[in-house]
Amino acid sequence: MGNRELNLPDFVRPPLIETAIALEFAPLTKFKIPHFGIYWERIRSEYPEFDVRPVIQTGLDEVPPGTQINIEINNDPNAVRCWFMDATKSQLIQVQNNRFINNWRKLAEADQYPRYKDKIRPRFKKEWARFREFVTETELGELSSVRGEMTYINHIDFDDGWENYKGISSLFPLWSGKTSAGFLPAPTNVTFAASYPIEGSKGSLAISLHPVIRLGDQKKILQLTLVARGRPDSDSDEDILAWLDLAREWIVRGFADVTSPKLHAIWERKGSARV
Repeated sequence: MGNRELNLPDFVRPPLIETAIALEFAPLTKFKIPHFGIYWERIRSEYPEFDVRPVIQTGLDEVPPGTQINIEINNDPNAVRCWFMDATKSQLIQVQNNRFINNWRKLAEADQYPRYKDKIRPRFKKEWARFREFVTETELGELSSVRGEMTYINHIDFDDGWENYKGISSLFPLWSGKTSAGFLPAPTNVTFAASYPIEGSKGSLAISLHPVIRLGDQKKILQLTLVARGRPDSDSDEDILAWLDLAREWIVRGFADVTSPKLHAIWERKGSARV
């Protein structure tokens, strides 16, 4: 991950509630329903829970900034997406015939973000290698034309430095809150979305902010989502991990760049790289 790792922003209490690393590849046309069970047997001791969901249809590089990934029902009986969860359901693997996703989710208030370098990256590296081995041994085809996506989702409470939308410009530099004539009062909702190119034509970083109702306590909060998308230099594990490291760097730096020092103080920003 190199020396640039040492200069990344660090937050002791980041408002992060979910991370996802997704790889999309050319469809494995031989991947049928029984293969989900064969794969599950390999990981079942660590991921004893499962669920079945519709496939994700939208390509990783086709999602405009600020929109949710579209999920549609496919009439093909083999077109399903399986979730495989650990006992806590906070660690999650999602598999369909053209996509592999590894998530961490904060499900309890006491849950701590497991940190990219220490836990998230090693876990993804292990599970991607295990999935690649499964695909090879079952002769399902090649994992080719790989595209990557990394997502960080943050929940920002009203307690985190803001009481209403009038002062939101002091929290997010992208939102000025200014109008040309001063006629409009304070907004009742604020939503914004922006997309930025990642250096070296390595992809793009989409950043969006919008109000949501949190399911756990039904509180209205702000959700800040950062999604990096792009294509590694090759389909090799080394190049895939190198792209993920770059994507994570842009997410971390982008997060710090679109949030204010006022929020940084609440989240206890430090100088060393723990994120």
